[in-house]
Amino acid sequence: MKTEVSVFKDVRLGKRLGRIIDQLQPKLGASVPQASGNYHQAKAIYRFWSNTKVTTEGILSGSINSCKSKCSQAEVVLSIQDTSDLDFSNLLKTSGLGYLEQKYLLGIKLHTAIAVNGNGLPLGILKERYWERPLEEFGKTKDRKKKDITEKESYRWVEFQNEINDELQDVKKLIHICDREGDIYEFLSAERSNNQHILLRIVQDRIISDETHRIKTYLNSLPEMGRTIVSVGRNGIEAPREAELELRYGKVKIQCPLSQRKSSKSQEIELTVIKAKELDESVSNPIEWYLATDLPIESKSDVAECLRYYSYRWLIERFHYVLKSGCKIEDLQLERSNRLENAVATYTIMAMRILELTYLSRIQPELKADTVLSRDEIFILKKKYVKRVSQKDLLLSEAIILIAMLGGFMGRKNDGMPGVMTIWRGMFALEMMIEGLNLARAALDGFSFQINPHNSS
Repeated sequence: MKTEVSVFKDVRLGKRLGRIIDQLQPKLGASVPQASGNYHQAKAIYRFWSNTKVTTEGILSGSINSCKSKCSQAEVVLSIQDTSDLDFSNLLKTSGLGYLEQKYLLGIKLHTAIAVNGNGLPLGILKERYWERPLEEFGKTKDRKKKDITEKESYRWVEFQNEINDELQDVKKLIHICDREGDIYEFLSAERSNNQHILLRIVQDRIISDETHRIKTYLNSLPEMGRTIVSVGRNGIEAPREAELELRYGKVKIQCPLSQRKSSKSQEIELTVIKAKELDESVSNPIEWYLATDLPIESKSDVAECLRYYSYRWLIERFHYVLKSGCKIEDLQLERSNRLENAVATYTIMAMRILELTYLSRIQPELKADTVLSRDEIFILKKKYVKRVSQKDLLLSEAIILIAMLGGFMGRKNDGMPGVMTIWRGMFALEMMIEGLNLARAALDGFSFQINPHNSS
């Protein structure tokens, strides 16, 4: 997949970043020295991350611009946010790290927004931010409550929404999706254009307009209004499944908190609230979602569409999973936190590529493999699995299965499409084969050894 051009004042840095990604991407999960091939190349990568002219914004700029371009062509764009902890507790000599959930856990906080289209296809990174909690602030929860919202960590949800709204004003329909952590009044009441909306899982059982009911009490008092089926992504060791949900929903006006009524422009917010409960309670962790949205809801089909959109929220979790478990960023060893941030931003580009590739093959199965994969990659897959490949033009969905088989996927008829773990393992194995192919080419350069890319079957 093509490397997007990042924006640096020194264009050489952008070119250097492209070369680094080309080196690291094929061997995702390997250490920097192993992936780069030798000491000098590894040192050059570390030197890039240490360069004072290199920033996370500059590293991600090309990918973000590419994502915005894709968003402008989509009918619906879901901006999905989430926070993750990057644990570097083992780096005792690294300066600048902050505390995580416990004081003895040191690392970096990471907040990411990814774009996904209305069919569940990841489009790329919209925004990413890093910060370190000062160690001297640990345990001062009372002081945090006294802070203005703009000084609190939770303000990142509002800030991301506002900034993305400004940057994607021309998108036909933009929907901000987040889990319960984003359920703060300022997020709900933020200014939005007619084409911009929110859809989130609520945790605050807020008072509604008549001040005698709360959201959950109101929803539970309603009769069942229909049923729908949503696809539920993998959760831990649980396999993906189809879940049948019963629906309850209605329009409410949420009251502004008493503490904010003097400063708030609006005293109440009109939203549709939804309860979706899984009928099969025998499954582990059956679904029970309480959602709120300002999308227009007129029928059960509108509610079902909201639930389908919300079911794509788990893609941000898969992204962070690829970043940490696939790219193994928590195994990095750098002396300063800002250098770690630059490294994480670099791996962010590669993690998103794996996620895009995985879901592109599922959502557009008839896409030809050569639109994404190189001729050498296709050649090796055809030679390795000659008995499985019958078509001259290999499809991307077929190629992804073959790549995943290199990573341990069984590839049986009822196995479905592979997940990100087997795909990135397979990509690593495929790159090793390509290196062998290139070594054979070099060794036989004086002979008639060559590959005809137009007849590689």
